Amino acid sequence: MKKTIKCSGCNEKILKDGEFFNGISGKIYCEGCYEAAWEHPSTVIEFKPDGSHETVQFCPEFGSIEDGEIPKPIKSQKWIKTDAWRGYTDWELQDGFIEIADGWITGWPDESVQRKLELNDIFEDLKEGKLIPPCTIYWIFGITSNVFSTASAIVVKKEDREVFEKWLSEIDGGIKGLKEMLS
Repeated sequence: MKKTIKCSGCNEKILKDGEFFNGISGKIYCEGCYEAAWEHPSTVIEFKPDGSHETVQFCPEFGSIEDGEIPKPIKSQKWIKTDAWRGYTDWELQDGFIEIADGWITGWPDESVQRKLELNDIFEDLKEGKLIPPCTIYWIFGITSNVFSTASAIVVKKEDREVFEKWLSEIDGGIKGLKEMLS
């Protein structure tokens, strides 16, 4: 008789000497659950004060493909249900980090969501190096149940909050303006 183990994701039996994947918490997953975890990974883009940026995709079960760790500044990720069919991704931050604003963004901005167009301009300017932050900014993205919207959070180190706030006031309406763009 062949020995089996259960997948932590779907409870299917996996042959102990077959193919399975170890999650970051020590749980074991089948190939189907591994592939499903990577269908819609979350993303952290780290915008640095030298004008560069780094993008890391990750999922809560397996961390990032690069190193198997959940990237800074995230401690954990969870799905928040708003009803039986809908919800969004939310993150718990590591100690020493603070969320400046969170909300949703859309891939289909138009005049009805003008503030999203302004937010998109800031994002694109950061990516292209046209806008240089005074400190490292972590812009996090995750899925929502709305196929046209993405959950988003902007995070900095706690010690950088004041310098970030001052810079944001100089470029676009400060923290209040940023929160309005994401709401």
